Amino acid sequence: MVISTPETFLSLLHDSAHWEFELFLMALFDGLLLGILWPWLRTHVGHHLERDRREAAPPLSKETKRVLCRSQYGGIYSLGKMN
Repeated sequence: MVISTPETFLSLLHDSAHWEFELFLMALFDGLLLGILWPWLRTHVGHHLERDRREAAPPLSKETKRVLCRSQYGGIYSLGKMN
């Protein structure tokens, strides 16, 4: 008859073999998930990047930049005529 002490949270916390097994399982399952989902993730991200490039706003004109910069410091918030 073998008498053993019960495993507690603290005993598992200090057991290096337990941590090695946990890290192995994390790497295994995370690798499987990434391997299965990578083709979908690649096309999904690629789709969004292409859409962002296609729908990008044209660059601002010098006048618009000047008005926007002045509105930050001078309190003018419209793109209308300035004093």
